[in-house]
Amino acid sequence: MNWDIFIVILLGLCVVTALFLLYRLLTKGADLYNLPPKAEELIKENAYLRLKIAHLRKEKEMLEDINRALTNLAPVFSWDQLKLNLKKANLPSLGITKSALYTRTSDILEIVYEENLDAEALDSLKTGIDLTAKVMEVNPKRPIVDSNTLFLKDPQLTSRIKNTLSATFFCFYYIYHEEIPSAVLVCATDQACDPGRFTALVQFIGQHLVHITNIINIYQDLIKKQQDLEMTIKNRTQELQEAIDKISQINRSKSEFVSTVAHELRTSLTAILGFATLIYDGKLGEIPPNVKDRINRIRNQVKRLVEMVNTLLDINRIESGKVEMHPEPLDAKTLLTTTADVFAQQLNEKGIELGIECPEGIVIEADRIYMERVIHNLVSNAIKFTPSGGRIELICKELGDDRIELIVKDTGVGISERDLPNIFKEFYSVDRPDVTKIRGIGLGLSLVKRVIDAHDGEIYVKSKLNEGTTFIIHLKGKKQEARDV
Repeated sequence: MNWDIFIVILLGLCVVTALFLLYRLLTKGADLYNLPPKAEELIKENAYLRLKIAHLRKEKEMLEDINRALTNLAPVFSWDQLKLNLKKANLPSLGITKSALYTRTSDILEIVYEENLDAEALDSLKTGIDLTAKVMEVNPKRPIVDSNTLFLKDPQLTSRIKNTLSATFFCFYYIYHEEIPSAVLVCATDQACDPGRFTALVQFIGQHLVHITNIINIYQDLIKKQQDLEMTIKNRTQELQEAIDKISQINRSKSEFVSTVAHELRTSLTAILGFATLIYDGKLGEIPPNVKDRINRIRNQVKRLVEMVNTLLDINRIESGKVEMHPEPLDAKTLLTTTADVFAQQLNEKGIELGIECPEGIVIEADRIYMERVIHNLVSNAIKFTPSGGRIELICKELGDDRIELIVKDTGVGISERDLPNIFKEFYSVDRPDVTKIRGIGLGLSLVKRVIDAHDGEIYVKSKLNEGTTFIIHLKGKKQEARDV
C-alpha cells in the first residue's frame, strides 16, 4: 500500500470533517439570535439593571465619602475649631483637591481655611478683582454656583476663575446669616470629574456648614453682647465706685464738720447753762420772780439744745464707727418699768395711761445706755403725739430662735403713708398742721434706727392717721427659765 496516498486521503477526510463541523457551528450560532421577543426584553432589562447597579454603587460610594467628611464637621463655636474639623474632613479624598472658606465681616473677607491654594489665588478671591463678589453679582441670592452654570452667563469670568484656581471645575457656595452673606466656601478640582457629582458633593458640605456657621455667628454675637455688657458694667461699676468714694469723702467731711460744730456748740451751751443756773439759783444776787421765770425758760431751752447736740454727736459717732456697743443681759421688764417711772409725771400731767405687758425672765442682749435711750425716745415721741386720754402700751415677748420683740404702741395722731418711709431720716419731721406745735428736730428716731442697726436688730413701724403708731423692735435675747430657790 502506498502510504503517501493513504495520508493524502486521510488529510482530505479531516478537512472535510472540519469544514462540516464549522458549517454546523455557524448555522447553530445563527439560531441563537433568533430569540423570542420576551427573551430580548429580559436581556435589555438585565443590561439596564446592571448599569443602574453600577450607578447606585457610585452614588453609595459618594454618600459614604460625604458621611465620612461630615462626621468630622461637628457643631463648633469658633472659626478656629471649624478650621481644624475641615482639615480632619480631608476634602481632597472626596475629589475636592482645592478649597477655601472665607468669612465676611462688613465688606471684608477673612480666610478661615484653605487647602492646596497658593497665596496669590487666595488673595484674588477676596481682594483686588474679588472674584467671590463678582460671582455673587452674576448669580444673586443663589447659594451655589458651579463653573458650568457660570459659563452660560459669563464665560470670561469663568475662565478667569479657572486660571486663578488652576482648576478644571469649581463651585462657590454662599452661606447667609440673617439674609446677609456671612461666608463663602470655594471648592475646585484640577482633575477630570463628574460635574453633577462634584456640585452635589459641595452642596452637601455647604448645607452642613450653614448650620455650623449659624451656630458660630450666634455664639459670637452672644459673646460680643456679653463683652459689651461686661464692659458697660465695668464702666458703670467704676463710675459707681467713684461716686461712692466721693459720697464717702463728703460723709467724712460732713461727720468731721458736724462733730467739730457740735462740740463747739455743746461747750458754749454748757457755759450758758452754767451761768443761767447760777443766776437762777441766786448765786449772783437776788432776782425778781418774773426774771427768774424767764431764766428758767432759758435753762430749759438750753437743756433741750444740749440734748439735741448730744444726740447729733451720738448719731455721728455711730455712723463713723467710733462707738462700740457693749451688749449685756438686760431684764426686759425692768427696762420697761424704769422707763415708765421716768415719764410718770408727764403721763399724769397729760392724762395718758401707760400699760406694760412683759413676762418675767425675758432677757435681751444689748448695750444698757443706748437701749435705755432707744426706749426713752420712743416713749417720749408717743407721749408727745398722743392726746389726753390716750393710751401707750409697752410690750415684750419671745419670738423663738433667740429673738425678742419689743413693742411701743400708742393711740396718737398717727403717721401718713407718705411720711412713713422717711421717719428714720435725720432732721425729718412730719409736716402736718395739727402737729406743727409739737414737731421735734428729727433726730430721735434717726438715733433709734442706728442704735438698733448697731445691735444687728430690726425696727419696723406701722401707723394709720388718727389711729396711732406702733414701733416693733427685734433683738437678740431669750426667756430664761425660773430657778428653784
